Amino acid sequence: MFKTQILESLKNLGFDFSEKDLETPKEEFGDLCVKCFRIAKKLGKTPEELAKEIEGKMEKLWFLEKVKAVGGYVNFHFDWKEVAKKILRSLKELEKSIKNPYQGKRIMVEHTSVNPNKALHIGHARNACLGDCLVRLLNFVGNDVIVANYVDDTGSQMADIVLGFKVLGIPMETSGKFT
Repeated sequence: MFKTQILESLKNLGFDFSEKDLETPKEEFGDLCVKCFRIAKKLGKTPEELAKEIEGKMEKLWFLEKVKAVGGYVNFHFDWKEVAKKILRSLKELEKSIKNPYQGKRIMVEHTSVNPNKALHIGHARNACLGDCLVRLLNFVGNDVIVANYVDDTGSQMADIVLGFKVLGIPMETSGKFT
């Protein structure tokens, strides 16, 4: 969205920049920049001259804090407070139009129930993050959420092991601490 608006603004000034002329600069130079080298060559100007010209003529877009020419680049510094305000306003409007079918109902989310008889892996961490995010989102939209988080619950796994010993006919006394 920002790239499109910047390119449109540059086109309105008479400069035929394209998306390939845009790049993300080092943080201290801004949030987005346009390289002036290709267009400057077509216009018979130096990239520095073109960058300064654009800096002076560039219209104030709602999301820009400042526009600064550095060398053959025009650096665009975003006004992140304004961007955040616009996003939050949009979310408020969206929230009004969304119907929550679970509003006022109690929801139980179980997550992070790892099998203690197996090694932990990255999937367990992924599931913990996804589960926690889901719980937070459900809470955020006004649900009554109960979290069932069985960390290191060996109950059902131990029952399976004991049942296995019984079915296989292995005496419980020889199976260690299972008696």
